[in-house]
Amino acid sequence: MKKDAQALLQLATTALKRAGANDRMAEAAARHLVHAEEHGLPTHGMSRVPFYCGMLRKGRADGAAEPSLLADRAGACLIDNRDGLPYVSVQWAVEEVIQRARRNGIGFSGIRNSAHVGVLGIHLLPVARAGLVGFAFTNSPAAIPPWGGKKPLFGTNPVAA
Repeated sequence: MKKDAQALLQLATTALKRAGANDRMAEAAARHLVHAEEHGLPTHGMSRVPFYCGMLRKGRADGAAEPSLLADRAGACLIDNRDGLPYVSVQWAVEEVIQRARRNGIGFSGIRNSAHVGVLGIHLLPVARAGLVGFAFTNSPAAIPPWGGKKPLFGTNPVAA
């Protein structure tokens, strides 16, 4: 990475706040984007700042959204992201998974009403640091046509472990 991480963090945070994200949302998203840059994944790094700012400005993401817990079970929980940028919810979900896995031997969390989640593997780093094994999944809109087709039918549906 050629740029100073702290400068990128400040740049992204400021842009996201100006576009309407609350402080916590802007900082969490900016941290993730800088981590993507640090891991050599610029397609999911700073290049996403204009995309997220556009989502906020056009009302496709709610900059004031605060996630809430919808369901809470011993080994699982469901978080409603409330249509904000997803990084606060993802951090919360990962913390919950780690706690639940330590307490119950397994932990699962789901997030709904979310958006582009960035690099799934980066979200799993705290799980690995905790000495646990984790899997992350997400869905995506139709982007790829079936063999011989022209119209997109399948999503890329990323998976990380």
